[in-house]
Amino acid sequence: MFNSREIATAIWLAPLVVVILWSSTGRGAVKSIVLIFFHARFLVTLALMLGYVVAEVVLLISIDAWHVGLLKDTTLWFCLTGFALLLNTITSTQNENVFAAVLRDNVKVILFVTFLINTYTLPLFCELILVPSLMLLKALAAYAYGKEEYGHVGLIVDGVLAAVGIALLVWSAWVAISDWHNLAQVETLRKFVLPILLTILFTPYLYAAVLVSAYQTAFVRLRIGPEKDSKVVRYAKRRILRVFAFKLAKLQTFNMQSAWGLTRVETLEDVDKLLTQSE
Repeated sequence: MFNSREIATAIWLAPLVVVILWSSTGRGAVKSIVLIFFHARFLVTLALMLGYVVAEVVLLISIDAWHVGLLKDTTLWFCLTGFALLLNTITSTQNENVFAAVLRDNVKVILFVTFLINTYTLPLFCELILVPSLMLLKALAAYAYGKEEYGHVGLIVDGVLAAVGIALLVWSAWVAISDWHNLAQVETLRKFVLPILLTILFTPYLYAAVLVSAYQTAFVRLRIGPEKDSKVVRYAKRRILRVFAFKLAKLQTFNMQSAWGLTRVETLEDVDKLLTQSE
């Protein structure tokens, strides 16, 4: 079942989608997104991610941590949290341990706070007012921070959002305490632990995805610059794979420091010289 906040969000999103599709500019943007979605590489990435999450679910079923009643929560995690994690890690320019980053950013007290706020929601009428109000405030804050002269407005809006968040947390905590017997049930515990388990189990896939992306970056740079003999390109790819293997941080550092060098290699000796510096 969907809670009142999810229903309110759907009610407000429906007319927004209609307005977007009614506008020629909006239809163009949607068309671009659809074209990206149906790009072969994107579909492969999405299919692999789906297969991996299904494997996660199978593992959780084997330890009695998942059942069909958690399908909605799992789907929301896949579409929102999981996909966002994948995009953020692949596009990140920081050389840091993927596992540490995921654990630091996702397995925090904020998970409990989010669980409380999303589990104990307000009546539908209140949510119909709250959801668009928060969306407008967030949009206003983003606009204000984009304009230097309105920076102080952004701070004020952030303060209002923080106050609303604290109020919602207090309300949720009060209702949770009043409903302590339900909160302590096994089913409620499953719903709380599910996103944490899915996120932790997802880290190997994230690591593999970022590693593949880093290798693709290096291999694309080999094709840039002066025309290279296919023998040199194949040799360079083999040497890069042997040197870095699963060492993501070293490969990312190499990509940043040797971006120009990769485009200029022309002989086997050039490849050896470039990679010797990274061994």
